[in-house]
Amino acid sequence: MRVEASQDNIGARLMPLYLSSFFQSLIFWYAIEKLFLTQIDLSSSQIGILIAFQLGTTTVLEVPSGYLSDFWSRKKTLVLAQMALLAATLIGGLANSFLDYAFAVVFYGTFWAMQSGANQAIIYDVCLVEGDSQGEQFEKYAGRRAIYTTAGLIAGALASSLITEALSVRANFFLSAIPIVIGILSLLPLVEPKLHNDKGSRTARSHTKNMFAQLLRGSELKLLVAAFVIAQLVVLILFEWSPVFWIGLGVSPSLFGVLLAALASAPAIAGYLAPKLKRFPIWAYGLPVLVLMLGLTSSNFVLVTAAVVVALTFSLTAITIVEGRINRHISSDIRTSAGSVLGLLASGISVPSFVLIGLLTQSRGIRTTGLVILAIGIVFLIVEKISTRAAQAPLT
Repeated sequence: MRVEASQDNIGARLMPLYLSSFFQSLIFWYAIEKLFLTQIDLSSSQIGILIAFQLGTTTVLEVPSGYLSDFWSRKKTLVLAQMALLAATLIGGLANSFLDYAFAVVFYGTFWAMQSGANQAIIYDVCLVEGDSQGEQFEKYAGRRAIYTTAGLIAGALASSLITEALSVRANFFLSAIPIVIGILSLLPLVEPKLHNDKGSRTARSHTKNMFAQLLRGSELKLLVAAFVIAQLVVLILFEWSPVFWIGLGVSPSLFGVLLAALASAPAIAGYLAPKLKRFPIWAYGLPVLVLMLGLTSSNFVLVTAAVVVALTFSLTAITIVEGRINRHISSDIRTSAGSVLGLLASGISVPSFVLIGLLTQSRGIRTTGLVILAIGIVFLIVEKISTRAAQAPLT
């Protein structure tokens, strides 16, 4: 009975975070962004550069925003992140050229940097303060947040199709400002744990030294960090580049919302699967996924979309499980900064990757992109498999 009550407390305490996650995901322009960029005459290579520019901004701000969250307030950092999302939305809606949209991309990259790691850190620490001393419930409540996020993404994607038909592609940007503001207000009642403030006097130098000392402690952690970064790269490519697949395959713009809704189902499915699959080796269900990912090389948009959903679901499930393993090895006072460093590594690798993918798509077609994603997935399974063997050795 005490465990049940504790779990009820965890869910109730995290409800403002869940609601905020729903509304910050209820963004109508996500489904039509790449279509909008082609309407203002941007090429595939320019779109790739914009994505790289966004990730470059995220890369630069990842660690400073993580420090801000750990030293100041995770909730307030999330509020600032959503304000950056609001700025990106409004500026993007007014854009008419590459340079105009690049300005919006700076704010969008800032949003990703500032929210990176903070949500997961709050969830993990709430589990700890509510009696889950080993964080064993983390995957469950992180998965529950993913379900709220997915609900927002699906609702936003479906509404986007209606908005595009009734108004215009550009209208999706301005109408998205409404749920963003509601998301900010929904987050305000959250009472965040203060475990990260219980470590006494700290300096940025000592904080950084402690963080890297913990993250690089033992071969298992190093391999888990590598696996997390690789899986995150797959997710970034799939989410950002899927609309380019659809454009290249001649899909009708009216279907973009429906197709993105299909993609948006992946976080919820992953959120449901992660706590159930965390006891099993990832490679065991990863190998069949690789076979299904061959659909990424198809010229049929239905098969391509199905392959993307499968790959996204697997990658997000693996990320949640790997992130839980990493969190069990690090202390609360560096949790958000550690998450930011992981995001920094993923973003840093993604910047040249998106430039390369943009050039490959323009010169060799979208099937080549599918093969690149498949190759990255194979590398992930190899690294994760090695990490499970390293887990048997004690940390040094």
